[in-house]
Amino acid sequence: MATWNSANASYQTGNKTLFEVQMLATPDGTEVSNVNPLPVTLGNANVNINANTINVSVPNTVVVNSSPTDPVHVHLSEVGNSGILTVPYMPVGGNVSITGNVAGITSNVTVSVNNFPTNQTVSGNVNSIIYNSNGAAITTTNPLPVTAVSANSTTSASFEWQVAFGNIPNATQVNVFGYSDTIANTYCISWENSPLDYVYLNTAQSLSVNSTSTSDNSNAKILITGLDSNWAPLSEVVTLNGTAVVTTTNAFLRVNSMVMTQPGTGQNTNLGTITAYYGTTQLAKIAAQIGRSQMSQYSVANGYTLYVQNINMFSGDAAGASKFMNFRVDVYNAVTGVNYLVLHTTWQNQYQLPRSNPFAYSGKNDIRWQMATNSGTYTGSAVIEATLIKNN
Repeated sequence: MATWNSANASYQTGNKTLFEVQMLATPDGTEVSNVNPLPVTLGNANVNINANTINVSVPNTVVVNSSPTDPVHVHLSEVGNSGILTVPYMPVGGNVSITGNVAGITSNVTVSVNNFPTNQTVSGNVNSIIYNSNGAAITTTNPLPVTAVSANSTTSASFEWQVAFGNIPNATQVNVFGYSDTIANTYCISWENSPLDYVYLNTAQSLSVNSTSTSDNSNAKILITGLDSNWAPLSEVVTLNGTAVVTTTNAFLRVNSMVMTQPGTGQNTNLGTITAYYGTTQLAKIAAQIGRSQMSQYSVANGYTLYVQNINMFSGDAAGASKFMNFRVDVYNAVTGVNYLVLHTTWQNQYQLPRSNPFAYSGKNDIRWQMATNSGTYTGSAVIEATLIKNN
């Protein structure tokens, strides 16, 4: 068979040794060579190379695709010239600089960095700055805006609660209590001396105080709260001496309440009836084992206003609906000398008057919440809730 020699464009002459060579070409017909390498795809197969030393030259960039669903895990065995890592964390050494908006406190301190196998101490200046939401650093001229919000905070409570907490200057919570089991058909306050009504002094006087029991000895103390000759607030702690009479140091024009602050030796309350009086005029009384006076009257100090918010009256009698109670508020104004009735009504068992607008009583007013039965004698009690506020 004649063989064509493409090198010299002629048929091959005789006595020539011919070699049959197989060559590869890419799909475009170009011979595979160093400049036109053969493309290879591994697909999903694994390539295992068993050799002691393999040199792989990568002439270009190797791209490794990784995704959360098909991640490529990278494990560091050594960092720099530190040698093989023997701990499960990245060791950090030298100067560490933290930049950016980092919340913290600016100060020169020693900081302990935790969450390492042992606490690592970082010494030196730690300068951290708090930044506002607009990116501006918090300074004395650009302070951090703070808003206190709490449904249970005392500062969000009502005015009445704020007064009770003591958060309102010159405002005091006033609770007037009255009780008597001898209310008759003539008007009187509810107190220990009913059916006698309450009588006020014309001038300020030192008061006599004693108990009906010797157990209310010199260890027992009471607090008398009232007004002086100028209608200014006045209070005094009095040490008892059993049935012997002791005298107040101060002169009282009015007495609003009397409370035991310390019982006699070995007791937890008063064992006898304690009375504060001037001559034959009784101004306050603590019934045995009660610990405080109960009288439905109050005198307002000069320069103050009493705002009454709630009036609650209660009565009880075995006769039931056949009996009812009369009620009125008797007020004497020492400035004008006028005595007037604010309210006059009747009720059975219970009477409540919650006021949406508190009733105001100015200074130098004597207020007596009085009651009377339509017939017979039975129990009557009172609870008056008010706020005393200093004017201006």
